[in-house]
Amino acid sequence: MSDRMAMDAWVKNVLGVNPTAAELVAPVGQSGAAPSADPTGLFGRSRTGPSGGTSTASPSSGGTVTPPKPKPVKLTLTSETEVTQPSNRARTKIGIGERVTLKLTPVAGDWTVSGSGTVSPAKGSTVVLTASGKPGKAAVSVTAAGKTEKITFTVIAPKSVHQDTISTEHYTAAQLGLGHGVPNAGFRGQVFCGPDSVNFVNITFLEAEIGCKASGSWKAKNGKGHGPNASPIGFEETVVSGKGTKSFAVDHCWSGFEPSLAAKPLTNWTGDMTFSIPWTYQCNGTTGRIGTVVQTTSTAKNGTTSTKKAGGSSGNHALD
Repeated sequence: MSDRMAMDAWVKNVLGVNPTAAELVAPVGQSGAAPSADPTGLFGRSRTGPSGGTSTASPSSGGTVTPPKPKPVKLTLTSETEVTQPSNRARTKIGIGERVTLKLTPVAGDWTVSGSGTVSPAKGSTVVLTASGKPGKAAVSVTAAGKTEKITFTVIAPKSVHQDTISTEHYTAAQLGLGHGVPNAGFRGQVFCGPDSVNFVNITFLEAEIGCKASGSWKAKNGKGHGPNASPIGFEETVVSGKGTKSFAVDHCWSGFEPSLAAKPLTNWTGDMTFSIPWTYQCNGTTGRIGTVVQTTSTAKNGTTSTKKAGGSSGNHALD
């Protein structure tokens, strides 16, 4: 066997190439041009790297190609309360029933929540958290691109009641159709529920009926009720610093008067009347206690009378 034949056989067995056929193919990019001074493979590709080493194998040479690693995704989770008051809409302290829009960028994710709230929808880049009617923690998690982002909200219930006096009320003997003046005083008050750090737009409230404790010139009223509203009353979106969320309710706080005192004026009109009124809230099927709101009517010896409740006041009204 000649040297050429031996070489051809070795190339065919080891490299899997038919040398005779290869000679008929012009090197890629050469198009029949003069041979290059640099080494080339059988198909016109250099077999060495820039410094003479072996180059990374290409798919045509049967080597393994390593795909580029995907760039890591940076997740950003933001929150914004649905209502615009209080002004900090990125706050994580929210009222029962409050709604918060949650956004994940740059991809959609799978959302879950544990504790005092729900999220909807369960998948997506934008979802809404609705706080339950029960105070506590609402822990939200979203998973996407193999990563998990978390945010926890503190859900609180109303704890205080405040009233702003809108108008006052007092009636003279002539207005009451009596022979002389009797103690009476009242006011109409704008209702707020606090604290002012959250919004209670999605709740309602009720006052319970309860008898008063009365003494002195008011003792005939002992045990009588105050006639609260029978239907729950809701709230606006307005939050006032130091007061809380503004209700649609205007409370009529009125002492009434005692007709039995009209027969003969007293020389000492001293007396008191007190209602300790339970207030409750309603939210998403849950009922809870706001607190006890005290309404008082106080009459001095000379008959001057005032009625007060939750910061609202009738002022002092003399007998006339």
